[in-house]
Amino acid sequence: MPTVLTLNSGSSSLKASLFRADGTRHDWRYGPIGPSLEHDHAAALDALLKDLDGEVPQAIGHRFVHGGETTAAARLLDDAEIKRLHGIIPLAPLHMPGNLLGVELCQASFDAPQFACFDTAFHHTLPELARRLPIPDELGMRRYGFHGLN
Repeated sequence: MPTVLTLNSGSSSLKASLFRADGTRHDWRYGPIGPSLEHDHAAALDALLKDLDGEVPQAIGHRFVHGGETTAAARLLDDAEIKRLHGIIPLAPLHMPGNLLGVELCQASFDAPQFACFDTAFHHTLPELARRLPIPDELGMRRYGFHGLN
């Protein structure tokens, strides 16, 4: 049966949902996890693999807190996109490493296309005035809107 796995590999937990073509869904949450805790992302993904009980997703969607200047709601996680996301880690240094680690762990466990879905895509239509910060333009910084993946 066709399935889609969604992953939110955050800084302190791993949340996953498996959506099946028949309309059923199963949710999991593993945490707290992190580099300084007893459990880490790899252990959480191992637990998820056991909980999937042999079900193999045909596609995987990852929640990313930040997409940088990208306004697309979702993007294929090919080598170029993964490299781009590594380059914008400073925009969300607490979240992006965990988001990227989830992709790496899934690459090692599944042969399925992976996609990034960005929280920042929700507010990509912010007007110029709302994006501006009260600092000099030459610093190259702007405001991003965040609203989860509603």
